[in-house]
Formats: sequence, C-alpha cells, structure tokens
Amino acid sequence: MDGFGFALTEGSAMLISRMSRTERNNLLQELFGQKEDQLGISYLKIAIGASDMVEK
Repeated sequence: MDGFGFALTEGSAMLISRMSRTERNNLLQELFGQKEDQLGISYLKIAIGASDMVEK
C-alpha cells in the first residue's frame, strides 16, 4: 500500500480557507502530520471542473 488520501472539493477548500490561521494550521497538521496522534495522509485528489463523486 502506498498511502491514504481523500478528495478535496471546492466546498471543502472554501471552508478551510475561511478558518483562522491557527485553526487551519491545526487541521492541516492533524491531516498530514506524521506523529502518532495525526493521520499522516499522503495523497490528495483535487477535482477540477466537476467532481466524480456519485451520490446514491
């Protein structure tokens, strides 16, 4: 296995950009950090134009 990741949508990016600098830094450290209590995400998919996620 190479790693784990997630898709970053326009809505997610907008919400993250509206966070305070401290909140945003804490979130990004929790998602991408390599410490024991952090997720250590290694891949990020960015949808351009339209999302390929299907709602069922």
